Amino acid sequence: MEKDLEIRLFSAQDREEIETSSKYIENEKFVGLNLIFLSFDDDEYKMDPVSFILKDRVLITQREREYKSFEDVLEKLNSLELKNGVDLLLSLLETRIDIDADLIELITDDINKLNKVIAKEIG
Repeated sequence: MEKDLEIRLFSAQDREEIETSSKYIENEKFVGLNLIFLSFDDDEYKMDPVSFILKDRVLITQREREYKSFEDVLEKLNSLELKNGVDLLLSLLETRIDIDADLIELITDDINKLNKVIAKEIG
């Protein structure tokens, strides 16, 4: 795939890099994004790297597993008027933002519950 598309996919180290400068790469050949997807599985929060490469309006993703945002976009793919990989990327990110907002609510609830437990223990 790298040879056919004339790109270099992100290495595991690239994908897990926490430096802000490594999160977005743009040059004359492609645009690359390295993001961290938060999920809640098996009663714990997990953070996994997910990378996107946009080349010639085609979207390539690198991920270790499936995520709800990809499943949600796939389910509504026929009703979305996507013209190319740019539209698909924007739809995925929009869906991801909605999911992250829900996760933030869960985390906030967990923090509030812990706060009450700690307050009882101290008080």
